[in-house]
Amino acid sequence: MLLRMRNVLFAACLLLASSIAGSAQDICSQPFQKDSAAAVASIRMKLRSVKLEEMDTNVPETAQQLIPQLKSVLAQTARAVLACHNSAIDPHALESEIAILLHANPPQPPSNSVVKNGDPRYPEWLSEKYGSNLLVSVRRPQTQLLSVQFQFHIECGDDTVLVLFEQQGTQWHEKLVWKAPPYKEISGAFGDFFLTSILFGDAPGTWKVVAAHGTPWCTSRLSGFDLDVLAPSSDDPDHPRVVWHTQRGYSRDDYEPRLHAAGDTFELRLHDDEMFFNEEGFERLVVYRYRVLGDKVTRLEPVAAHARGFVEEWLTMPWEEALAQSNPAQTAKIQAVHKEYEDSFKDTDEYTSWHSGPVQACTTGDHFQVTMNTERDRIAPGKPGGESTPGPTYYFQLQQNNGYRLLAITTASDPSCTGPDLMKH
Repeated sequence: MLLRMRNVLFAACLLLASSIAGSAQDICSQPFQKDSAAAVASIRMKLRSVKLEEMDTNVPETAQQLIPQLKSVLAQTARAVLACHNSAIDPHALESEIAILLHANPPQPPSNSVVKNGDPRYPEWLSEKYGSNLLVSVRRPQTQLLSVQFQFHIECGDDTVLVLFEQQGTQWHEKLVWKAPPYKEISGAFGDFFLTSILFGDAPGTWKVVAAHGTPWCTSRLSGFDLDVLAPSSDDPDHPRVVWHTQRGYSRDDYEPRLHAAGDTFELRLHDDEMFFNEEGFERLVVYRYRVLGDKVTRLEPVAAHARGFVEEWLTMPWEEALAQSNPAQTAKIQAVHKEYEDSFKDTDEYTSWHSGPVQACTTGDHFQVTMNTERDRIAPGKPGGESTPGPTYYFQLQQNNGYRLLAITTASDPSCTGPDLMKH
C-alpha cells in the first residue's frame, strides 16, 4: 500500500509539472492527454471505493482529499485536448473526443422518466458512489469562447467544474475555471443544478459569466443556491474575480431552474417556499432579474408571477433590493416591517410566523391589496409545547406595472380594496 501511495504521489508530481508546462506553452501532446485521462481514472476508482453511509451529508475524509484532485485533472484533460485543436474545432466533436478519452457520458434516462433500482441500462446514473456518472459537455456560447463542463456524482447530488477558453489567434487559451473549494459536507458542492450564461461587453474580450448552482442535500426539498457574476482574472484562471454574489433559498421540487442572459441583463427563474399552504400548492415562482453595468448589479422587475409572490419575495430579499421595489416616500414605515421579518427567526424562544392572506383588487386601476397575517410563537423554557398569539396583520398596497411596486404597508385594510380574493381557488 505504501508503495502504491508513493507511485501515485510521483505520478501526481509529474502531472503537475506537465500541467504547468502545458499551460505555459500550449503544446499538443497525445501522451500527456493519456496521462491526464489515466489520472482521472485512478482518482475516480479511489473515490468509488470510499465506504459510504446512506444519506450521510458528511463527506468522508478520503473523498475530501480526492475530489479537488479529480476536478484539477479534469480541467487539465480539457487543456491537454484543446492544445491539439485550433479555433475551427466543432464543440460536439470535442465533447465526443473528451468523453471517449475519459470514458464519460454513460447512458442517461430521458427527462421525467421513472427508473427502477438495478435497471441495467443506467448503472452509472443509478450509482450513488462518489465520482460515478462522469459527464462532459462542450458549448460554444460565442465564436471567441468555448466552455467545457464536467459533472460527477457525490452523495445525494453532483459536483461540477466549468472551464472556459478564449480564442487567441487560432488557438484556445484557458481563461476561467469555476469550481467549489474543498468541502466537508455535501452542501459545499456546486450541484443540485448548475447553470451558466455569458454577458458580452461592447469591446472584444469584455465578457462576464453568470453562474448559478444549487446546494445538494439528502432530506429536505428546501435548500439554498448561489448566484455569481464572474470576470476572468488577468493572470490566474483558477481564481476568477467575483464581481457580485448572493445566496438565497429555493425549493428542490419538480420545477427546473432556468438561466438566460441577453445584453446587459440576466434572469434566473426557480421556485421557493410559499407562505401560504393548501392541498393545491406550496411553492411560488421567483424571478431573479438583474442588470449588470460595469461592476454594479441591480435587481429589476418583475420579481414574481403574482401579487402574493411579490410580497413574499419583498419580505425575504435584502433591504437594498426591497427598497428599489418600493415607494421612496414610505421608506421609514416599510423598512420597519421588513426588519421585523428579518428578525423573525433570530430568537430561539420566540419567533414570528408569517402567513399570506387574500389578494384583492382595488377600485383604482392596477392597484392591489395583499393581506399578511403574523403569529407570535413562544416556546416556554423546559416545556415541550409552546403558545401562539396573533400578531399584527399587515396590508400591502401594490401597483402593477412591469411586475409590482410596493406603495405602502398599513395595519388597516384599504376600504377601496373590497374585491374577491383573486388567489382563492
